[in-house]
Amino acid sequence: MWGLIWRICKDLSPLSLKTLYCPLVRSKLEYFSPVWTPIYKVDLEMLEKIQKRFLRMIEFKVGHRHIIGDYSWVMYTFNIPPLSVRRRVYDACVLYGLINGRIDNPHLLSELSFIVPVSNSRLTRSRIIFRVTPALTNIAKNHPRRRMMLAANDLAGRREISIFDSTLSSFRHNVLLFYNNYS
Repeated sequence: MWGLIWRICKDLSPLSLKTLYCPLVRSKLEYFSPVWTPIYKVDLEMLEKIQKRFLRMIEFKVGHRHIIGDYSWVMYTFNIPPLSVRRRVYDACVLYGLINGRIDNPHLLSELSFIVPVSNSRLTRSRIIFRVTPALTNIAKNHPRRRMMLAANDLAGRREISIFDSTLSSFRHNVLLFYNNYS
């Protein structure tokens, strides 16, 4: 699909190409990502390779000299985060929706293992929100519910990120900033 867009629209500006790329190509790469995330590194790299091809074309279009393996300039300039960061953000946003009632699924909500601290226990100062059991297999390790709970535990220590009392847009923005800076 991207090759067709490039051949037909090679006279368009980089922002116009991004406008075409995001709904026509990237949306297919991210389709239902909280559930359908690749497990193995090879598959993840294949998805990122498609986006990197687009980023190389944009660099060519603006006349920026490409440094092999470094896409940070074009990603920053055109506000295109890596697909892996976007998947983590979507995981966190789905969990946000479950917890805050935006996604109405009592069964999924009942499967979340909240940690409820007991008074006079050492857990009262802990910022961990969910109890996540160890995984014995790759499939269990990458189960969507487990990934979402681990993501929430990673974000729990950040004061600017609150899954319980922030709006979805501010939560998504802060999670995106966190993962862009620390991944």
